[in-house]
Amino acid sequence: MPVDWQDYDGFDWAGSTQSPMEDGERAAVVGMVADLLELSESDRSSSWGRASPPGRFAATVIKLSPGLSHIYQAQPGDIGVKVFKVNADARRESERVVPFHLTELGRLPGLPNEHVQRSFDAGSRRDQQSAKRAFIVQQWLIGDTLEDWIRRRWPTASPEGAVIRSILRQLFGEIVIPLWGQGTIWWDFRDANYCYDPATDCLSVIDVDSLGAYADEILHTPQIWTKRDKGRTTALARLRQMTMRLVLAQFPGKSRLVRESYPSRSKKKLETSVTTAWQTELEPALTLLGKDVATHDAALALRRFIEQLDLQGLFK
Repeated sequence: MPVDWQDYDGFDWAGSTQSPMEDGERAAVVGMVADLLELSESDRSSSWGRASPPGRFAATVIKLSPGLSHIYQAQPGDIGVKVFKVNADARRESERVVPFHLTELGRLPGLPNEHVQRSFDAGSRRDQQSAKRAFIVQQWLIGDTLEDWIRRRWPTASPEGAVIRSILRQLFGEIVIPLWGQGTIWWDFRDANYCYDPATDCLSVIDVDSLGAYADEILHTPQIWTKRDKGRTTALARLRQMTMRLVLAQFPGKSRLVRESYPSRSKKKLETSVTTAWQTELEPALTLLGKDVATHDAALALRRFIEQLDLQGLFK
């Protein structure tokens, strides 16, 4: 089989409303991607890729095998080809995001950024069953989503405070602050959109499709903040929630175990301490970052925020 479907088949189909592709559809997708890559006949018959589980709009992402000869091999790092589903929702989504990835993403201020997944190509073509499918050729990032990483580590093998501190510094200091400081603001912050590789201690954004809604304002009317200010409000609430989950991931979830791991502190008190530091130190800077607050000042606010968490003993 030219593409390994083990990860795809291992998806929790029983706990999902999705249905797996049948053999014919899989073969059609594989053939389409092989044509897109312009693979040789010998490579097509060998094992050249590995299919990941589906997403809301993606039928799969096929990670290309190392050393494979294809038309995108000059691009840095590993490559994945995201193939969209063919239902109405996926078609609408692809019609929105494919042009963004193809013509706008690389032009946004602050990009490329080493912590943001890069796109190399996008478009649509017919699969081997003549269904028109959209695709995005993108950087493949190693690691787990923060959602999966936190779920796996907590509460039985909670991460150390130094790891959480590093993730927060990367999230804000190397992603949010540099990009927002240049006006590249978006709203869709959630654990599933971030990939963390423990081996390299590297956090990366793996989904910036929501930036497409602000690309026109950012690129053509950067003095207008109507869309971005609205998106920023949603983003701040989500970033606070992400921060809370990361800090609490260090401590077991049952209140009894929290007390044992963190003497004299309940979960509620932990949450209150994080919220207070967030509201007094970091949120005020992020609220006006890129407008009345400069990147340097936001970086200082981040340092104070982390210092406050340290003073409160919130890094285990």
